[in-house]
Amino acid sequence: MISSKTLWDRDNRNNGISGAIRLGDKTKKGRSVGTYYSEWYGFEVASKRHLMDLLIEPSFDHAICVQFHEMQDGEYRAFYNYQPSWKEIVDAVKAYAYEQKMDPSTKANVVLDIAASAGVFKPLAPVYDYLLEEEGLRCVEKLYINELPETDEHHIGLDGHSYTLRVYKNGEEKCYKTWCVTPLSWDILKELVRTVVDRLELKYESYGAYVYP
Repeated sequence: MISSKTLWDRDNRNNGISGAIRLGDKTKKGRSVGTYYSEWYGFEVASKRHLMDLLIEPSFDHAICVQFHEMQDGEYRAFYNYQPSWKEIVDAVKAYAYEQKMDPSTKANVVLDIAASAGVFKPLAPVYDYLLEEEGLRCVEKLYINELPETDEHHIGLDGHSYTLRVYKNGEEKCYKTWCVTPLSWDILKELVRTVVDRLELKYESYGAYVYP
């Protein structure tokens, strides 16, 4: 269970908040970070078309969300931000609770939800962007035009990272989820992940996709 220690226990107030965050599955009723990333750190881009999102959730690193857009001038750009560190989130929650003069007996997970609803975490996740180059653009176009094939080849493990791809087309959303060991038939997703990892110089072992041997 989540720690019931109050926010204002001088010796343990950090532990209560960080514990609630680290036990994210319990804090958010069994949901992974992917299901509340948009609520906590989401952003909007003024573009011609929002094509798709790619969320990478590492086990031991910061999650990253990349949005792919067609801009008004015809360029294709990727916009992204990272999940803040636990320390940044804890400090923001403590400051918010203090400013709002919240009841010291309020449980940490409750304060987290209130702070998230107030948009406290979004300033902690600044948005960056880059121009899609030939290889990345090819992957985006192919994923946008063609749906990924249905497959039973989904591998899962206790460690590793996962991907959530959301494609927005004709007013509808298509969602694909997979582990870091991607299905062979989803090779184009693996290629898109590689272009992101290479462009942002991310650690491949934390963010890169693999094919089952």
